[in-house]
Amino acid sequence: MKHLSRLGLAAAVAVASLTSIGAAAPAQAAGSGLQLKVVSYDWTPRTGNLEVTAKVGCPRRVTSASWALKVKQRVSAKGFQKISCTGEPQLLTLVLDPKNGRFHPGAATQELTTVECISDFCAGITYEPQTFRIPPPGKSRATEAR
Repeated sequence: MKHLSRLGLAAAVAVASLTSIGAAAPAQAAGSGLQLKVVSYDWTPRTGNLEVTAKVGCPRRVTSASWALKVKQRVSAKGFQKISCTGEPQLLTLVLDPKNGRFHPGAATQELTTVECISDFCAGITYEPQTFRIPPPGKSRATEAR
């Protein structure tokens, strides 16, 4: 009986090890090189929209990628954009339009999500919410984000 329980324990350890190895793959794909840094926030008083511009770079081995951003103040808006992974850095802009009101200068929270794919394997990361300030008109603010 002791022999069978040891065999069962060995099988459980082997399955757990395989599961751990399989679980490590998304972290490797997510860390394969996608870089995204928010470089400016531009607020438009007439519409209350917020333009968020990010510098994005991903190596050629990443076959496709995307980013999504949700900004919350008294109102909220979200945007999504595919990233063309050419190996060259590029500037991308999301226009966030809160349908139920307007953004205003002052404190806001952003939630950033990135997804990158290598062949048919994709991994996504949702970062911790981050507080930033929406600048007044004409004062584009370069603020670092993850």
